[in-house]
Amino acid sequence: MRRVWVLNLESDLELAGESVDPLAVVRDRPALAAPLLGTLVPRGDLVLDGSGVRADDLPGRAFSPTPRALERLRSAGARPPSAPPLEVLQRVASRAFSAELGLGLPGARLAKSLAEVADVVRQAPRSGSWLLRRVYGFAGKGRLLVRAGELTPGGARFVSRALELGAVLVEPWVEIELDASMHGFLAPEVTLGVPTIAEVGAGGVWRASRVETGELSGEEVSALEVEARRVADALRRAGYSGPFGIDGFRHREGEARRFVARCDLNPRYTMGWAVGMGDRRPDLD
Repeated sequence: MRRVWVLNLESDLELAGESVDPLAVVRDRPALAAPLLGTLVPRGDLVLDGSGVRADDLPGRAFSPTPRALERLRSAGARPPSAPPLEVLQRVASRAFSAELGLGLPGARLAKSLAEVADVVRQAPRSGSWLLRRVYGFAGKGRLLVRAGELTPGGARFVSRALELGAVLVEPWVEIELDASMHGFLAPEVTLGVPTIAEVGAGGVWRASRVETGELSGEEVSALEVEARRVADALRRAGYSGPFGIDGFRHREGEARRFVARCDLNPRYTMGWAVGMGDRRPDLD
């Protein structure tokens, strides 16, 4: 059966309260969405791009089922998928929700005031730098690297704007050796894929994903699986169902290697979701 998709890759901006056209990326920057065609989007399915294509009575899918994405599907004549309420999407997509499940790096904190951020930044982590992240962000956006010490005026402005969404995640900067992910689908039973390795460019921008082929140790694979199931339980309790994924990484701390199984929680599709899920696609039923 053919389906029709809205690839609203900037869905986090909508969840943060910004006005976003869910077709903007596919229409204006199609190269960004191209990796999803043939992986996430099966051959023969339609992708809405604002050209007026009709999809009368076809089942709809969205990268994230935000209100604007669902309305785009309806306006094309498609049948939108069942979706969690907006308030659930906003809650589980926020890094505050992930922080409630624990922060993987020692010294990391979800700060809720400028004074609290400044207090953390005055302390010097091993690397001498801190990474500040908005609670909503994607593709490396909404983050700022600052040196330990007093917040600069630019840093204070970033924090003040980020606090309009309630909090700022402050993490010690670490040199990442390997980025890994685990993907799944919650319906409400859990279907997990296999671990993937992500190629990430400067600033945390995704470039490509591939199935893990031995780069991870058995302990690291187990940590990803355990954390993915723990996250699925938390998402279920929060009222979410649908695609999700967790991102983790390996880094060095002196001579020791450390593995963080979850640095980000993505309650939606991701660029590498279909790679990790392979032929395990309950989302297409």
